[in-house]
Amino acid sequence: MIKKDKLKLDSYQEVDQVLVLNSSVYESDAPTKEEVTRFTGYKTGLFALSEKMDAPAEWLIVNKHELKNTLIARLFPFSNNLVCFANSKSDTLILEQVDISKSVLVNLSEVNLILYTEENIKIAQENLAQLTDYGITQESITSLQIDLTAFLKNRTDRLLLMEDKNKAKTAFYNLKKETNHFLRTVLDRSIERYRQSHPDFVNHYFAARHTAKGIQHPYELLGYLSDEANGQVIGEGKVFAEELGLSAAISPTGTFRFKSFPTGDHRLRIESIGYKTLYVPVRRYESRPCKLYINMQAIPLLEPKHI
Repeated sequence: MIKKDKLKLDSYQEVDQVLVLNSSVYESDAPTKEEVTRFTGYKTGLFALSEKMDAPAEWLIVNKHELKNTLIARLFPFSNNLVCFANSKSDTLILEQVDISKSVLVNLSEVNLILYTEENIKIAQENLAQLTDYGITQESITSLQIDLTAFLKNRTDRLLLMEDKNKAKTAFYNLKKETNHFLRTVLDRSIERYRQSHPDFVNHYFAARHTAKGIQHPYELLGYLSDEANGQVIGEGKVFAEELGLSAAISPTGTFRFKSFPTGDHRLRIESIGYKTLYVPVRRYESRPCKLYINMQAIPLLEPKHI
């Protein structure tokens, strides 16, 4: 499975965990509860299909090489004996059918190797009474048939496995598309309705939703500062996370960033000349960059006293 799909599955798994942990929020909301159940069904189906897609096939490939080598090791002397027989009889038809070099035999495709082996067995069966002096008996024919059967079974198993994997891949991408559409158009909207009453739950949900993007951010915490009254950016000052021993300057564009910021619950102290010092609680989720949009209140100017 490609990295992008693995990230998607990680996202679905984390979304599911967030929904389970916060089930009390939407427990009495029947439509949302039904939507969550539907999403869980999608996720379960996708994980089942991913297992089929990633079903190991290496052992069958290893067996294929072993069985092919075993078959060729028995087949080459067998065909040489038929060549000797054909030469003694001046049978050019048999010679054309069985005469082959070892290098050519080794490089035959699976289908041609099977056809060539079957041709040798057929010729040997038809001329068995005359082949005893050339080292070909019913027992040697049976042994060759057993090796061929093992090779054929391995090939059938590989083809069936690849067919199953391809079917699972098609079903996976169709279900992934349906799941993404359902999340965007249905469940995301339902969860968004809880932003005012349960902002932490909603933020955690959407953080999990974004896992699939797999984007490397140049920050772990990013903030945007603006004046509460007029919306203008606040382009100077400093931000402190005192208990962590971290600080960051506010840029002229009204942003601050921490490239490295631990997960968990923390508090920022934000200071800027002309504005009230602000204390902002922060919760950062594991492996998720966090963005903050913060408004600050200007300190009122004192009017001059009239004497």
